Amino acid sequence: MNRRASHVLASAFGLLALVPGCAPTRTDFPSLMPRAIEERSDAIAVVPPAPVAPDPALDRQISGYREELAQSDRSFDAVAARAERLASAAGAPGSESWIAAQVVLAELDTLRAPVVGIVSSLEALAIDRGVEGKPPYPALDAAIADARTRDAAQAARAAAIETRLGPA
Repeated sequence: MNRRASHVLASAFGLLALVPGCAPTRTDFPSLMPRAIEERSDAIAVVPPAPVAPDPALDRQISGYREELAQSDRSFDAVAARAERLASAAGAPGSESWIAAQVVLAELDTLRAPVVGIVSSLEALAIDRGVEGKPPYPALDAAIADARTRDAAQAARAAAIETRLGPA
């Protein structure tokens, strides 16, 4: 190797030795720890509802509707029991016993009307509260659910009796 080549090679090694020293020495690299934005929760906060103030006038109305509902239920149950007995004893469609059972079955539909009216009245009270900007009233909601349940039970019982009678 000639002198010039060895000089170039020595210079290159010398420069290479200086390169690591020329590099900036940073110690402020970003942390790998979670950032504040990554630690926050995106869950929606659930605020418990404010307690509803008692409403004695509404409670009296609800109580009255519940009494009407109970009376209607008793009347329906008595006629439904009679309809079930007649349906069990009914003869062929068109016979006297079958017609008697059909008449009592029609009476059941008439007896269901007050329950449907009570459901509507209770729902109207709830709607009026909402229109006035008042919160839901738990006693009213419970009365509505009870009235709907009774209405559904009466409808199912009447349908079962009708099914037992068979088509005309």
